[in-house]
Amino acid sequence: KLVKGIDETTVKILQEAVSSFIETPGFNIGDIMEQLTEYSEKRAATIAVTETTRAFAEGQKEAGRILREENPGVKIEKTWFTNRDDRVCDICGPLDGESVDYDATFPEDGPPAHVNCRCWIEYNTRING
Repeated sequence: KLVKGIDETTVKILQEAVSSFIETPGFNIGDIMEQLTEYSEKRAATIAVTETTRAFAEGQKEAGRILREENPGVKIEKTWFTNRDDRVCDICGPLDGESVDYDATFPEDGPPAHVNCRCWIEYNTRING
């Protein structure tokens, strides 16, 4: 929903590129951008960053679901992280390190919370707390 105006062909190329990014050592954002030849460099970078963030977020969400399923009765929480650099935005900066219960939502629906978001969420157990 954040990356608009891409057709089915581009979605397929993007899915394959993001899979390669995750599975292939040394494959990077630039490699994804090179596969998005129908877009300007800036647009290709935006799509590559946003969609790799989304892919990792979905993977973490699935890992959290499995963690919860395998540990019934154990409190599961999720924590929002940023890269803590000068590119962190005003939306994500205040969320860095914030933890909420598994079923709770963060103020922004993400990551990605916006186009070019580079944040991630980790799911953990809270056994003694």
